[in-house]
Amino acid sequence: MLNPQHFLRLEEKLLKAFENEKIYKFFHIPVQSGSDSVLKDMKRGYTIQEAASCFEKINGKFPNAVLATDIIVGYPTESKEDFEETLGFLRKAECDMVNISKFSSRPKTPAFKLKQLENDEVKKRSEMASALARSVSLGKNKKFVGQNARILITEKAKTGFSGRTQEYRQVVVSKARIGGVLDVKMHKARIGCLLGRKASGKAF
Repeated sequence: MLNPQHFLRLEEKLLKAFENEKIYKFFHIPVQSGSDSVLKDMKRGYTIQEAASCFEKINGKFPNAVLATDIIVGYPTESKEDFEETLGFLRKAECDMVNISKFSSRPKTPAFKLKQLENDEVKKRSEMASALARSVSLGKNKKFVGQNARILITEKAKTGFSGRTQEYRQVVVSKARIGGVLDVKMHKARIGCLLGRKASGKAF
């Protein structure tokens, strides 16, 4: 996980290091808002264009990388237009994982002195952003249905076992061994994961 300004500072060396086949192609770049105005008020130290360029550079190097970000909704100065810009960023970035947080002021911070948005409005924006993030995640996973992948089984799941592709994409199979490596064909997409069978087509 790296904030955008640190990713851009280390970009060349970082992406080179991730060429190692032993490293998952998983990147967590917290953006917090899609609005330059809000980012400035938050004193984040980067613009949304700079943040978006991080994802573009990652996708250019590792097209199937798993991407994650953090979003804060309801910052006191966030207008409806600012929030729409955040939704626009989420659509464009196509992150696999998005952590949505409702703004909560902390004592002795500059934002604590600002007029807070109505709770109902913050809740509405959180629900909208979360729904969009889930839709984007599902749509992205659907692109991998029908493809083959090699996965490392990492844990027990509710309906079987969970493994990860080299890009850290989660694939659930019915039978496996933790620590084992399987060649699977992904046959169904869900929010946050895919379902897989043996590449031969025979179910576990």
